[in-house]
Amino acid sequence: MSSPTGYTGLMTPPSPTLRIALLGADSSTPALTRAVIEHYQLAGICELDGADPQTFSALAPLVSRARKFADWEALLDQQVVDAVIVARGTDEDRRAEQLRKLVQAGVPLLVSHPVVESMLIYYELDMIRRDTTCVVVPNLPDRHHPAIEELAKIHSQESASPIGKIEQVLVQSCIAEPRKPQVIARFARELDLIRCIAGDMTRLGAMAGTSDDSAYGSLGVQMSGPSGIAARWSVNPVQTAESTQISLLGANGRAVLEIHSGGQPWTMELTLPGGQVKRQQYDVWDPARAALGE
Repeated sequence: MSSPTGYTGLMTPPSPTLRIALLGADSSTPALTRAVIEHYQLAGICELDGADPQTFSALAPLVSRARKFADWEALLDQQVVDAVIVARGTDEDRRAEQLRKLVQAGVPLLVSHPVVESMLIYYELDMIRRDTTCVVVPNLPDRHHPAIEELAKIHSQESASPIGKIEQVLVQSCIAEPRKPQVIARFARELDLIRCIAGDMTRLGAMAGTSDDSAYGSLGVQMSGPSGIAARWSVNPVQTAESTQISLLGANGRAVLEIHSGGQPWTMELTLPGGQVKRQQYDVWDPARAALGE
């Protein structure tokens, strides 16, 4: 399965005996670690000291008995490790070099997205991956949520869809701390959802209220692609908790998906011709397990 960065996914479920190690830690690592412990084998951990206090506190009880690798290059030994979960790190040059060597060695990877900010690194890693056929999967499991697949189906039906041909896609992202790193990371992940629903976006423009870091709290990005659909992504102030709303505006109605944080179920509301409204609540979904399964 292709991704925004050219990575390729593994489509067959891995074995429960798969030995998975951690390289670094970010906000996604605790949930992934729990899923590894429940369904696979935690082979060991490396370089967790750079994690923020909240992440480290959540991880500590999970990895207290795990093997500690003093040298990250031990992860290259496929007699010990079958796959590695790679988190975003504070030293991007170091993380990029680690990824180069892991991909060169053919070690299967599940990688936080975005793991680094430089696009040149992704092109370089993809060139290496093509030579080694290494499996590299971006941690973008939300693309497989049934609600996203339903929105993609509505778009693909064009005028035959229950809300008519889709004309616009609107994404409103509520972010607790809308500083540059948080906003860029959220945009990168949610752009993937826009692409899953409406196809590639080949034109992009952005607007913000000011030129300093606070501008990211009012950022708006306009996009369009070959399908002719306009898309807009914007940052909204957090009301009670972080969330994302994706709206498909059709010729005869609209579909509004509410993506909630904290393991809450997602909800969809369809407004049909004549004003009829249909609501659906999806089962609670485990994105960490979905990512590992991919």
